[in-house]
Amino acid sequence: MALKSARAEEAQPDAEALAGLNPAAVARVDTSAVTLGGFSGDTEDIAIRLPFLQISSGMGKLEGFVKGSVVVGSESLIAGPGEPVMLTILSAQSFWKEYLSGAEFDPDVIPRSYATKADVLAAGGTTEWVDGKPPTFKQAGVMRVLVAKPGKVEGGIFGVPVGGTMYAVSQWGADKSAAQEVLPVIKRDMAFALRERGLLAGVYEMRTRVLKFANGHSAWVPAIKLVSYHTDAEVAEIKALFAGAAPAKETESVAIPM
Repeated sequence: MALKSARAEEAQPDAEALAGLNPAAVARVDTSAVTLGGFSGDTEDIAIRLPFLQISSGMGKLEGFVKGSVVVGSESLIAGPGEPVMLTILSAQSFWKEYLSGAEFDPDVIPRSYATKADVLAAGGTTEWVDGKPPTFKQAGVMRVLVAKPGKVEGGIFGVPVGGTMYAVSQWGADKSAAQEVLPVIKRDMAFALRERGLLAGVYEMRTRVLKFANGHSAWVPAIKLVSYHTDAEVAEIKALFAGAAPAKETESVAIPM
């Protein structure tokens, strides 16, 4: 707004500028109507973006970390190569992801993803070797997890208490060799050990290890195993956290924010 001033310490609004304003066009927000310690207002369309749980390959955004290290986001080191990370898997989803190699590879092409094998085949993709050519799609997975705070790690990301332990909420993607290591374990446990109480009732230990391929190359991959279980009270805490209400029954589905 333009100001006219006889003296610098007594600035006055420009009457001509004020006259040109349309009061109806000025949004009125009562900023005094707030919740102490809360986040109020029209928050419905604000997306929640979870930090990614990642394994460093020594390149890209994680090039500053030792290969095989486990990192949340791009800066919080959780564990070194082979060190244990305790996880609670809130949800897991498998899908098919496109992989192009050789002459078909194009760095400018965004890989396609499909929910089912039928969708892949309908789109002209393959999931098995055909005429000596590798599959163009392989299974991948995305998990939402609670990462338990290691004793030696400090950081503000661990802000979720469950059963006296502090956790960080994170998203974990697994593809290629990582998916082959993780997804079969989850499917087996859901079929047997966690069949009755659900995936989030399990406590997993994840460690990274070197996987060597027949062509001489190698990669760091995650290896997970079910090591214990949350109590009924802890499961109720987790469900209440993501339901935003009272503890849910064990059979109820709870939406996990993305």
